[in-house]
Parts: sequence; C-alpha cells; structure tokens
Amino acid sequence: RDVQDVFLGTGLGPRAYAIIGQGTISRIIESKPEELRLFLEEAAGVSKYKERRRETENRLSDTRENLTRVEDILRELNANLEKLEKQAEVAAKYHALQSEVTLKQHQQWFLKRAEAQADQLKVQSEGLSAVNALESRMADLRRIEADLETVRQAHYAAGDQVNQAQGLLYEASTDVGRLEAEIRFVVEGRLRVEQRLVTLKEQ
Repeated sequence: RDVQDVFLGTGLGPRAYAIIGQGTISRIIESKPEELRLFLEEAAGVSKYKERRRETENRLSDTRENLTRVEDILRELNANLEKLEKQAEVAAKYHALQSEVTLKQHQQWFLKRAEAQADQLKVQSEGLSAVNALESRMADLRRIEADLETVRQAHYAAGDQVNQAQGLLYEASTDVGRLEAEIRFVVEGRLRVEQRLVTLKEQ
C-alpha cells in the first residue's frame, strides 16, 4: 500500500504512461470515457490526490458512521438517563413518603404512649380515689360499729336498769299489797270495834 502511494502521481503506477504493457494502447483506445478519464488522471498525477480524497472520504464516512453510532449511544444513554432520573425521582418520592410514614408512625406511637400514660395516670388517680373512698367508708363503718356498740351497751345498761326498776317495782308492789292488806285489816278491825261499840250502846 505504501509502495503504491509512492508511485502515485509519478506516472509509474499500474496504469502509468511511462510503462506501457502489451495491449495497453489498444485498451486505451477501446476504453470507455470513464476508464479513459482514469488513465488520464493517473498520467497527470491526479490519481494520488483522488486516492487520498477517496481515503479521506472513507474516513469521513467511517467517522460519520461512528458519529451516528455515538449519537445512537448518546440517545440510548439519554433515554437511560431519563429513565434513571425518573427512577431517582420515584426513589426520592418513595424515600420522602417513607420518611413521612416513619415520622407519622413515631408521632402516632408518641401520641399512643402519651394517651397510655394519661390513661395510666387516670386509672391510678381513680384507683387512689376508690381506695380513699373505701377507707372513708371503712372509717364510717367502724364509727357506726362503735356507735352501735355504744347503743348496745346503753341498751344493756338500760335493760339492767329496767330489770332493776322492775325489781324495785315488784318490791314496791309487794309492799303496797302488804300495806293494803294491813290497812284493810285495820279498817276491818275498826269496823268491828265500832259495831261492837254500837251494840254495847244499844244494850
């Protein structure tokens, strides 16, 4: 390839006019206009530049193809980037929602804990009030029992007094009966004496 580049434009190429092979002249005469133009360009030294131009155009074509592939890759990367950005946005929203849910759960837990503590304090207060009320009722009951015992003792004492009074009444009744009997005896004796006196006077 490098050797051909050296001979291009010198007239010593495969179709150069300095070296004319057998049958070349007839080929030139019988050649078509396009082939004749190639012979003339090589003879004039233009073929070297046309070859380089062709190579340059091939490189440009390859470069365009590479650019096309790069553009396709960029479009694919951009599409993937958009997908990744959307996924990142979704992930960010998910993390934000997850953080919000976690915060709400913590707030709910704190509220439930505060409510539980308030309920516990309420139950403790109600329990203490119930204990105090029970102790007050027990004190009232003990006081009532003491009053009842006092009344019972007073009743017993009154019963003793009644029994004693009944005994005294019985004794008094006995004395009254005895005195009444004595009075009747005295009255009857007096009446007998008076009747006897009347009888004696009549005699």
